[in-house]
Amino acid sequence: MRLPGHDYETDPLVGVLGSAGDSPLDELIAGQALQNVLLTATSAGLVTSLMSQPIDVPRVREQLRIGLRRYGTPQILLRAGYGVPGSPTRRRSVSEVLLPAASRSDLRGIGPLHKGPSALSTATHSR
Repeated sequence: MRLPGHDYETDPLVGVLGSAGDSPLDELIAGQALQNVLLTATSAGLVTSLMSQPIDVPRVREQLRIGLRRYGTPQILLRAGYGVPGSPTRRRSVSEVLLPAASRSDLRGIGPLHKGPSALSTATHSR
C-alpha cells in the first residue's frame, strides 16, 4: 500500500531513444519508433513523459551519447512508470469554440502582423 500523496512510481525507467544519424530522415525514423514505444507502453498500463531539454543542448547531447557508450544520436529521453490515472478534463461544446460564419468574416485581416486591436478584443466588441 502506498502512502497518500505518493501514488506514483518511485523508480521509473528512464530510456534514451536514438538514431543512427541526425538527418531529417533519422529524426523521422526516431519519431516512428517513439510512436511504437508510446503505444506499447500505454497498452501495458504505463504512463510516460518525454524530456527533450538534455537533447536540445548539443554539448549535453554529446555527453549523454558518450556516457551511454553508444554510436549515433540521442533523439529523446523517455520516462516510463506506473502512475495514478487522472480524471479527464472538461471539454467545451463546439458552439463555445467555433464562431458563426458571420463573426469569422468580421475577424479577417486580424492576426499576429495586424497593427490594430487584437482578435480577442475585436471579437468581444463586435458582438
